[in-house]
Amino acid sequence: MVISGAWQCGGSDAGSIERAVAAARSQPALGRTSIQTSLAAAGSRKLHVKVNAQLLTAGPGRLVVMLAIYESGLVNKIGAGENGGREITYDYTVRKLLPAF
Repeated sequence: MVISGAWQCGGSDAGSIERAVAAARSQPALGRTSIQTSLAAAGSRKLHVKVNAQLLTAGPGRLVVMLAIYESGLVNKIGAGENGGREITYDYTVRKLLPAF
């Protein structure tokens, strides 16, 4: 797991995640973003996305705003191993990661 692009830890290490999130929150924001979404039309599979970004302070390099398209409720049956025969549900699985600009 990568937090705020600077801290890295295992997804099952709750203590490391809490420390990394606290460290990330203690840093001043480099910018501000907002997002607006709307469906193109009733029954349409097209989504209009409007992203705004404002740089508040100069960063340590090039900053990139990324847009993650994700899916929740994915179910996977485990066929073998210690979890064989079980089902696992995955949420917030990133399907596409795109630069917003």
